Amino acid sequence: MIYDIPKPRLSFEFTIDDIHKFSEWNYERLKDSTPEERSAESCY
Repeated sequence: MIYDIPKPRLSFEFTIDDIHKFSEWNYERLKDSTPEERSAESCY
């Protein structure tokens, strides 16, 4: 799991592009994690 990827900056309008940015950030953060790490992250 990668912890040092900076969170994306979201706009004040919260558009569909913001949702895509957040999804990509979350994917990059969790792509190499184990199922146990993923389930532990979903608790937050």
